[in-house]
Amino acid sequence: MSEKNRSTRKISNPFPGLRPFRQEESDLFFGREGQSEEVLIKLKANRFVTVIGASGSGKSSLVFCGVVPGLCVSEGKEKDSWQVLSMKPGINPLGNMVKMIAGNTPSEMKQGLDSSIIEGIIRKDEKGIINAVNKLKVKKNIKTLIVIDQFEELFRYSETEKSGRKKEDNRYFMNLLVNSVADHDSGISVIMTMRSDYIGECAHFRGLTELINSSNYLVPQMNEDDYRKVITGPVEYAGAKIEDDVVELLISDIGGRTDQLPVLQHALMRTWENWKSMNLPDKPISLADYNAIGKMSEAMSKHADEAFKELDNRGKEICETLFRTITEKGPDNKGIRHPTRLKIIADIARCSEPELIKVIDTFRSSGRSFVTPGEDVALKENTVIDISHESLIRVWESLEQWVDKEAESEKMYLKLSDTAAMFQEGKSTLLRPPDLHLALSWRSENKPTLTWAERLNPAFERTMVYLRTSEKEYNKEEEIKIRAQKKRIHRSRAAAAILGVAAIIAVFLMLFAFVRQIEAVKQKQVAEEQEQQATEQKMVAENKAAQALQTARKAEDMIDIVRKDASEASRQKEIAEKNALQERKQKEQAMVTAGEAHRLRMISAGKSLAVRSIQVIGQGDLQMLLAYQAYLFNKRNKGADNDPDIYMGLYNVIKNSGNRHYKTFKGHEGEVYNISFLSGGNDFFSSGSDGRVLRWNMIDGIQEPERIYAGNEIIEVLTSSNDGQLLACNSGNNSILIIPVSGSDAVYELKGHTSKVNSLAFTPDSRKLVSAGLDGQVISWDILSREPSVLISADEAVNYVDISASGKYLIAATDGGCLYLWDLDKNADINSVKTERGSIKVVRFRDSNTYAVGYTDGMLEIRNINDKSNITYLRAHSVDVSDIQFNNQLNQLGSSSLDGSVKIWNYNDLTEPPVTLEDNYGAVFALAFNPDGKSLLSCSQGNNGGSNIIARSTHVDYMAESMCSLILRNFTQGEWRRYVGKDIKYEKTCEPGDLKIKIKQIKGD
Repeated sequence: MSEKNRSTRKISNPFPGLRPFRQEESDLFFGREGQSEEVLIKLKANRFVTVIGASGSGKSSLVFCGVVPGLCVSEGKEKDSWQVLSMKPGINPLGNMVKMIAGNTPSEMKQGLDSSIIEGIIRKDEKGIINAVNKLKVKKNIKTLIVIDQFEELFRYSETEKSGRKKEDNRYFMNLLVNSVADHDSGISVIMTMRSDYIGECAHFRGLTELINSSNYLVPQMNEDDYRKVITGPVEYAGAKIEDDVVELLISDIGGRTDQLPVLQHALMRTWENWKSMNLPDKPISLADYNAIGKMSEAMSKHADEAFKELDNRGKEICETLFRTITEKGPDNKGIRHPTRLKIIADIARCSEPELIKVIDTFRSSGRSFVTPGEDVALKENTVIDISHESLIRVWESLEQWVDKEAESEKMYLKLSDTAAMFQEGKSTLLRPPDLHLALSWRSENKPTLTWAERLNPAFERTMVYLRTSEKEYNKEEEIKIRAQKKRIHRSRAAAAILGVAAIIAVFLMLFAFVRQIEAVKQKQVAEEQEQQATEQKMVAENKAAQALQTARKAEDMIDIVRKDASEASRQKEIAEKNALQERKQKEQAMVTAGEAHRLRMISAGKSLAVRSIQVIGQGDLQMLLAYQAYLFNKRNKGADNDPDIYMGLYNVIKNSGNRHYKTFKGHEGEVYNISFLSGGNDFFSSGSDGRVLRWNMIDGIQEPERIYAGNEIIEVLTSSNDGQLLACNSGNNSILIIPVSGSDAVYELKGHTSKVNSLAFTPDSRKLVSAGLDGQVISWDILSREPSVLISADEAVNYVDISASGKYLIAATDGGCLYLWDLDKNADINSVKTERGSIKVVRFRDSNTYAVGYTDGMLEIRNINDKSNITYLRAHSVDVSDIQFNNQLNQLGSSSLDGSVKIWNYNDLTEPPVTLEDNYGAVFALAFNPDGKSLLSCSQGNNGGSNIIARSTHVDYMAESMCSLILRNFTQGEWRRYVGKDIKYEKTCEPGDLKIKIKQIKGD
């Protein structure tokens, strides 16, 4: 190449990296000279050829940059005498074939030949490709080449995922290809590229096997001269130079491995970029450039780490889950690819699809290509995400560690699920340390989801119930031990205090004894004088005492014998009583332990039945029986009061049966942003994006709502006064609308804010209204005089305001995380705080001292006005907490989120898992408990049918009340053994005489 040509050609980077060469890059394709001609000869002779080779051998590049460009040249014809169609089978081969043909439809034919017509042609019969391709031809003499790249995807994707594709679809796809080649008049030729380790899968399809046997080309391994051309050819074509030492070192680093071509291309791409960044075009690519990127051994790992470091903390978490999902350990304990749909990865990562796509785009951007599909493909929920090449698994250290962690996580889950199954059958006990601690650590670190677990063992809910039950029982035992330890410490301290007092008394006694000793010395002299006199008398007395002593000894001997006999009898009696007491305690403890084990087992059985009731689809009676029997087991055995599993079992039945405990209210068009109940009644109001305020009745939910107000502006904020006379809502011109409920008085405006009103709250006496806005102001309005009074002027937007039930305190939350606590009686700040979590979305009083705070990161906090350090934290949702409500009738806390979920928490024990409701048709904006606490209403984005307000029961007891009026029969004996257990005594779920149910006779086995 002349120096002139080098200076005029400008190429950003002549090496593609991990991706194959594209057809337009054929001038950069070196090292396979002569091989393209061999493939063309086979294609020309048979109109079919399969290009087979190991992973990373360059099959796709050979076809697109060698065979396809040489097709017309080999026949001496014009370029437009061939039309080339290319595709990958992917997860939907037939669908991708339709897209391939539709994407190549000439513009003048697009109106009469859309995708649906093409699909109909292809599916009509097994000559569908011929008929569809003929529709594309502008000239009759044009020939067609169909390139099926990475044909092994047809087998890989069906192995690794429940794609919903039937074997018949694969066979039909094969037959379409075979028939297009078999018809000599079709003008169609086919080239397939396929990894050699999948060649055995083709043996299941006879027609395809015959074609492959008749015409195939095995891509040979490159020698050193081939690699030298691969390295130097693109460099020289791009007008640059490379040192010979670099070339030889690269060839040496390749060694004898057959899959190093992508690794080589990636290292060359990175080396070129490093050389180009120096901006010394006359200087050849040197060893310094090659060493700077970490050579072939580290270049890819460093490059992947660079992409990883570009992500924020949340992105890094998603990234780890992404690669752990699309990679797994094979039978030989080495990492292999595990292609997975985007929606499944997002579910496992607990993130939104846009969040996941942002991470994927980082790893498939220009010059990276670590994952497929490439950056030119728009990602959708069913798009299959895959590692671009296994070499990444082998050389990226972080990914290797993630694969090991994923394998350990799967191992732990499978072990837990097996143990949970044994526990349900009564063959195992609850987990105990250290196994329990290991399992809890696994749950905390990996945060397993149902979507992740279903790939391994579908009994996810049963496993998690078993783990939660084990955790709860262990915590109870630990609490008992702690209380006992405290009692022992208390007793020890009391004993120490007694001993201290005794020591002080002993010191005083010693002093007293010393004084007495001095007095004794003085008296001794007197005593000695008297002793002389007494000696004489003593001799007389001793004679008499000797006689008395002899008599006393005989009496004492008799007394000792009697005492010994009585003591032994008493000791034997005490031993017998202790043994009897110990035996009685052991029997009682054994009965308690057995009873507790039975109770826990029945609770677990109930939870499992509830989960099964959801999984038994299309069997209404059986679903109801399973859900209600689960409730009965849980209730009788004192399970959790409003257990989430039991709730969801009953809820699923109630929802499907059209029961009064589940209602939808259809009337608004578009989103519903707020709902508010009239005090003490069944009427409530709603507002939304259609600018209307509607009045509903809980009992007559099917009736048309009453329109209270209609305007042209979106109404996001709505509240009602406690006396039921007024509604207040925001308006598009930064003002507040006051709407009389009766309709007899006119609607009027309150103007004082300079920006949008974010929140409104009436005082309990209904005399004042407090508003908060984007302008940072909190204003108190006198309802009668309509006069404003500014309470707070913040430097940032105030997102929410609420007033305590006593009317004494006000709380306002800002976008920057400040909580203004205000004494309305004194009109003064009492205890404002700056939180650590950032932007606050909503605040709500529970009583005069306690309130809840919801953040934009999904966290909930329970705080106390008088004690700043008394904070309870709840990881409630994944994104913004949109509303918080308290149900003081049942001591519940309700929360909703823009992630589309509603949760009902047991306020008595916030550590218990909440009831989670996710069938809300998009983001949930607000909640409201009805006054009697039996129903929870939520409003959301809604669906096309307008089901954007939903009322649900707040407790399992309410749903269970009506179950037997829905059930038509009881379990058969066979169903009982299958679903409940062989060793659990059969019982009738509903008694016909007592509950007046309609009986449908079923003959059980």
